[in-house]
Amino acid sequence: MLADAAVYGPPPERGRRQVLAGEQHWPGRPTLWKWPRALAGEVFVPPVGRGIPDWGSWPLEVRPHLVTWLPLLPGLTPHGLRHGHQTWMDDGGIKKALKVERMGHEDASMQGRYGHPTEGMRVELVELLQRLWEHAVAERFKIYPDSAIPLLDAELAKWREGRAAKVVSQISPTMRKRAAS
Repeated sequence: MLADAAVYGPPPERGRRQVLAGEQHWPGRPTLWKWPRALAGEVFVPPVGRGIPDWGSWPLEVRPHLVTWLPLLPGLTPHGLRHGHQTWMDDGGIKKALKVERMGHEDASMQGRYGHPTEGMRVELVELLQRLWEHAVAERFKIYPDSAIPLLDAELAKWREGRAAKVVSQISPTMRKRAAS
């Protein structure tokens, strides 16, 4: 994924916005352009043409600060993340009406026509997602206690300083049924 990590000043009357020196938007805003993969041992030359600007020719004060990110897992896509989110909701016992709404689907069945998400369902989902986030931060802390991403580093700081609540693994409702049988 190609991202722009530059922070820009206010838009001028004419021309491009100026990059604020020494500022970075981490981890960057995704761009619309895709670049080919770099090959080991070969000098990478950014592509130009077909709507991709020749950023190398732009003055430094307006040139984006481009960074690239590899997928977290091979083949992981935003669509794949939707599948994971659906699975987390299934595993957490979230009601179908809220799952359908959250995924942007439509349920034409009788249950879908008459069933609607309630505030209680939304509270359950928030609690589930909070537990998943806290567990993920705890696991990330085991890998490395710092992060260049300010939001994540603030969460990791709670672990570094001993202020984080201990995450207790619990068997999800789905797994509890399987374990009992």
